[in-house]
Amino acid sequence: EISLGLVGSEMCIRDRTDRKILADVARIQRKNGSVVRVIGHASARTRNMDPSVQKRTNFKVSEKRANQVATELKRMGISSEMILTAAVGDNHPVYLEVMPSGEAGNRRTEIYLSN
Repeated sequence: EISLGLVGSEMCIRDRTDRKILADVARIQRKNGSVVRVIGHASARTRNMDPSVQKRTNFKVSEKRANQVATELKRMGISSEMILTAAVGDNHPVYLEVMPSGEAGNRRTEIYLSN
């Protein structure tokens, strides 16, 4: 699970641990030839907006998260043909969002390796 921070309006991977995880994923992928699936998620909380606009916005945010991680993996040497991305918006929360930590936990990117 990779968390992306915001720098201005751009998402970026700021955490050293997250960068190490991505480097490990790239190393394993090169060793095994695995397909890498990157799935972006979003928290359900947004400013007051129409529910349909909220769903579209959260989908776009989750798509941007997945693409940012995929870009970093490509930079680390994984061929784009070996990376699949998906965005699920706020449809698969793992934490209750009654506290900011729950919201933060749902703003994530998951990575799966498969042969």
